[in-house]
Amino acid sequence: MFIGEVGGVSQRVVQPVVGSSDGDTRSEELFCQSPVTVNPVVGIGCVDQQLLAETRGITVPSCVSMGVDESVELNPAAVELGSFFRQPPDAVWRALTEPDLLERWLLRPTGFAASAGTHFRFTIPDSSPNEIICEVLAARPSEQLTYSWIYRQAEYPARWIVDWTLRPQGRGTRLLLTQTGFDIEDRRQKMTRNAMERSWKRLVLPRLGEVIHH
Repeated sequence: MFIGEVGGVSQRVVQPVVGSSDGDTRSEELFCQSPVTVNPVVGIGCVDQQLLAETRGITVPSCVSMGVDESVELNPAAVELGSFFRQPPDAVWRALTEPDLLERWLLRPTGFAASAGTHFRFTIPDSSPNEIICEVLAARPSEQLTYSWIYRQAEYPARWIVDWTLRPQGRGTRLLLTQTGFDIEDRRQKMTRNAMERSWKRLVLPRLGEVIHH
């Protein structure tokens, strides 16, 4: 439930699952995914860039090809990952907000409600200390969920913002995950950001897809 050695530097940072810790920063293929896909596809493609631009208040041309609009650049100090699910937004929203479902793919929440201003915590099994303190910052059903993610007891205390933005796409849902709060001028935080991105991409988001699919 935490990244133990990140790039050879001892770092205790809470993460839903254990990610790779080799400091690898290999680039990932960029693509625009067809809405007939069964499994979630994680990356940033043209549709994701439109959604990313929308969250930043930027207007970009509609996605009309398989290319990527380079006018919307990724934030190197954030984790930004797009996924497509064939289920409608309300099904994805339930997986993001119903405690029993949250526990299956992320962590067990206590006191959670999808309402701005709600204070809650995630419990990390088999870890001491074992709590992440959170506050819901924004909640628009089937559209957006944003909460703070604070781990004060860590060796290097961290405060991140996790945002989930949902948009219908065909009969399914395009989901954009954004995690901010990293200071990439700090070598330790930069490596942590890279490791957490891999963990979301390779382990957590696929588990979310399994919960939504079933």
